[in-house]
Amino acid sequence: MFKIPIYHNIIMSSHIKTQKGKPREDETKKILHMPLSSSRTIELKEKHRAGGQGALSARESRELLLGGNKAHQEKVVASGTTPKSRYNKIVAKEADYLTVVCSDARNQTLDSEDDKLVGLQIRVAGNVIPESGVSRYEIEEAAEGLKEGGLVLITAHIKCGAVAEHVKWKEGGCCDTGSQPLNRLLEAVKGADARENALAQLDHLNGVVGDDKSVAAVLYDWETGTYEFLSPEPPEMVELLVSKWELAHKLADDGTLGERLNATQKPHAIVIGSNDMPFSVDTVFDSEQNAIFSTTGSEGGLDNYDEASILYAVEHLGVAHIAFVAPENGSTGAMFEKWEEDIRTMGAVADKLDSRALKITRLGYDLSNGACKDMQE
Repeated sequence: MFKIPIYHNIIMSSHIKTQKGKPREDETKKILHMPLSSSRTIELKEKHRAGGQGALSARESRELLLGGNKAHQEKVVASGTTPKSRYNKIVAKEADYLTVVCSDARNQTLDSEDDKLVGLQIRVAGNVIPESGVSRYEIEEAAEGLKEGGLVLITAHIKCGAVAEHVKWKEGGCCDTGSQPLNRLLEAVKGADARENALAQLDHLNGVVGDDKSVAAVLYDWETGTYEFLSPEPPEMVELLVSKWELAHKLADDGTLGERLNATQKPHAIVIGSNDMPFSVDTVFDSEQNAIFSTTGSEGGLDNYDEASILYAVEHLGVAHIAFVAPENGSTGAMFEKWEEDIRTMGAVADKLDSRALKITRLGYDLSNGACKDMQE
């Protein structure tokens, strides 16, 4: 057996009392002592962290995802619950909140195995609320699946690439980019900066979320580790979530995190997770910030917004590995087939798949214990 370090996990309970929205560390964290991962997984994490774009091969990327998933399984056991219990709440429309988060790899992990609140996460480029398409359907379906009084939270971030491209596109006269997915994304992004875009997308939620739910928006600053409230009088749940996330950032920051995230975006994989996953893909693979670029798929397939994320990750970030993950059931294989069919309509990406410069891994997620199984083996 390998000698491996201790992981200190942060636990936030929904009933914890806060002072001015900021929890005291001695009241909000519970330390779990458990193995993080094998020495090989640690080695790959360090190689990725120290290297530039493309530091890991597709094979190493797959190995790192599966190694991180083993750490997730251990945390599931230690939490005393199962992904199935969270999944059942989602199916029963009893989830507490939904976060709409940009695909950018530098975003924080927004949930953990010990969370008392059950959250859903939709990852979409520019944290946009599309007017139509599969991504719109996924957000509508997730919002409808929240309990009465549930929260839909747009979680934007500084230095958003989608917003920066939108600004350049507007300045250039909104010309055709030659890519339909990129055209659709640039049309959906609004405003001159991430704050303005988040507020515009918040307005778009009016046609998505029922009166029995609350909506809000926040802006994540990875340089300071803080979240700015963009909504007047944010619901108490927002303050609780933000307090947890800010504490997590503080404990993870070695003093160089903001600088490293500013330097470049360098994911080793793009992960496409189904819209009914009981945990975020970051949590399922125990991923560090800037490790995986992600978007959300469903049985309806992938749309232009998903395709824009995939094209950007492959063509501009040098990603050589795409991973699919969804709860394993009788329809999972067919859904993965649909996703790959959609990806193979993207010329440059399809060419890389054909030449084996890009590889796809299909992972079924076991709701009983959190394990990911390669469905191609």
